[in-house]
Amino acid sequence: MGSISVDNMYENLCNILKAQGRVEKISKSFSEMTNDNDRVTVVYNLLADMQLLPSFQKLKIRSKNASESTRLRNEGNKLFQRKNDNEALKLYTQSIMCAPVSNLNESNSTDSISLGFANRSAVLFAKQKFEDCLKDIERAFEYEYPTKLRYKLLERKAKCCYNLGRLTEAEKYSVEALKCLSLAEGLSEEKRLQIEKELREFLKLPIKVNFPESSSPDLSHELPEKTYDQHPQIPCASLALKICYNPDMGRYVEAAENIRPGDILLVERPYASVLLPEFHSSHCSLCLRHSWSPVPCLHCTTVVYCSPQCRARAWELSHQVECSVLPALEQLDAGKFSLLSLRIVLIASCCGNSLPAFLQQLEALAQEEASANKATLGFDANGLYYSDAYGPIYHLVGNTETRTAGDLFRRAVTAACVLDCLQRMSSFFQTHGGDNGTASAAVGGVLLRHLQNLPCNAHEVTEYVRMQSTEGHHVAESIEIGAAAYATLSLLNHGCDPGVVRHSVAGDCVVLRALRPVRCGEQLLDNYGQHYALHPRSVRQAHLQSQYHFSCSCEPCLKDWPCYSNLPSTSPRYLCVKCCSQLLCEENATSVICSLCGEKTDLLVLQQKLLSSSKNFLQLLTKLLEGNELTDATPLVEHLELLDSRVERPWKEYSDCQETLKQCFNLQGNYYYR
Repeated sequence: MGSISVDNMYENLCNILKAQGRVEKISKSFSEMTNDNDRVTVVYNLLADMQLLPSFQKLKIRSKNASESTRLRNEGNKLFQRKNDNEALKLYTQSIMCAPVSNLNESNSTDSISLGFANRSAVLFAKQKFEDCLKDIERAFEYEYPTKLRYKLLERKAKCCYNLGRLTEAEKYSVEALKCLSLAEGLSEEKRLQIEKELREFLKLPIKVNFPESSSPDLSHELPEKTYDQHPQIPCASLALKICYNPDMGRYVEAAENIRPGDILLVERPYASVLLPEFHSSHCSLCLRHSWSPVPCLHCTTVVYCSPQCRARAWELSHQVECSVLPALEQLDAGKFSLLSLRIVLIASCCGNSLPAFLQQLEALAQEEASANKATLGFDANGLYYSDAYGPIYHLVGNTETRTAGDLFRRAVTAACVLDCLQRMSSFFQTHGGDNGTASAAVGGVLLRHLQNLPCNAHEVTEYVRMQSTEGHHVAESIEIGAAAYATLSLLNHGCDPGVVRHSVAGDCVVLRALRPVRCGEQLLDNYGQHYALHPRSVRQAHLQSQYHFSCSCEPCLKDWPCYSNLPSTSPRYLCVKCCSQLLCEENATSVICSLCGEKTDLLVLQQKLLSSSKNFLQLLTKLLEGNELTDATPLVEHLELLDSRVERPWKEYSDCQETLKQCFNLQGNYYYR
């Protein structure tokens, strides 16, 4: 953490108030406030009066610089020569991010970026990322790559096309490379003849029958279809879901019909999403897709995009303001929820270009919250609940009434810092004639509102990364790359034994699948990170109370299920196939009659069926543990359904089957080889 940070400002403010003997007075007046606008205004004035707001001149914010771009490119060259392709790729991308691109008419203004794209294309070719390599070659040409070196890129372009099976193009670019060879400078005659010979031999290569598969799965696939028809009121959800409400738990989601494991229940795009800072040079700042060949922001050195289209859209939605603000917030260690709060406000206000309309919307939403039916908050006048509307995000629960004054005070400091960045480092307020107290207070207040409701409702964006270990085996892990605000997904309550699992797809989109059979009328429960198999009940309860302000009463909590290592795996207790009650089996019995419904069960047949299904499952699990990819979930779904209907939980093999099923789903989301 740097010497200038939001946490330091909060600590310094508290220390000064303590030294002045004002803690009790400030705490009392602050705790009596009922309005987020007032909370931020008071804290902002305190920070300003005590000169604790950051001096942005002291922040180390990197700007576009041709010399720095060249230095990074040269470092990348050294790594590439040592066959350290992944690290070279990072440095080439950083070189591209630092390269000036603002004045394309200025002499040598595009050399840094064109050379950066060209050098990165070499790494991509070595990694067999041929499509990405072609993109970078075209970008190098677009930024006036030196004529004397064009033959190199044309030769590489021809080889990419050849490896992709585009043989006519491969021949075309080989011929162009031969023509450009005459324009090359600094080549000895011997070297020139050698290159010419290699190109002519390349033209004679036989036609390939099989072309190598890409070593990276394609992340650009379409979003999956929902298993059921679309919900008439909630476009991103299926008919299998139903939104309910009661005063004790607020809104929640239940199954409108019987649901099978693997069923796709919801496919939702977020209202807004942000990357964690460590992924800013490898993932698109708009859609959060991983990219091997990203393009930089044209103005700052902080972010990249998967395409020029995403770059243009990001500028329109939020980045025209974030471009100057984001580097400062990262230096201040403001945190992901600050970045997400800011992006939500920028999108909702059209980067401040519609600030008066946004302020009017905030007033209308506040009035709606005070008077409307709690069950329909966020629904529009036509009774529809849209994920791309701001209202549903505004109305997400923030638990303000259960937070301590100290908690709100700390969050108000963060909101004040974000507000200060907007005021002093951007034109956010200037579009409509400059800042005023009312606008500033309202924006600060809504930032604080989201700093309360996002920790309770935002979700992580993840990807499944497969890499080769030092022993030569492929290992995979799920990693968090960002955070997003999903209006519909946020309505699901927590369960320590969740009935659903979510996966990030195509960047920041989320797919919600059933993880076990869910009966009609049963509440659909998500997991907020505290799972019975991983955390004991006391730890789960403490964490959920601290962050989400509720006590969990799910079955594993009520019955205190053991963690995974202590789950039973022998002597199962069987269930009646008709009424699902536990069967009371006598020792060595071959059949049993259910004491509740009278259904007879042949225990020998049941045991044989379970044994056979378990054997097939264990074979699949062994393949997975050996590094094989499981893409067909059908056998897993069938085994899980059998266990769910015939064996009482908790049961270790049930958990193993669920985890294996998750791995299948991982392969259908954000998934790539590193």
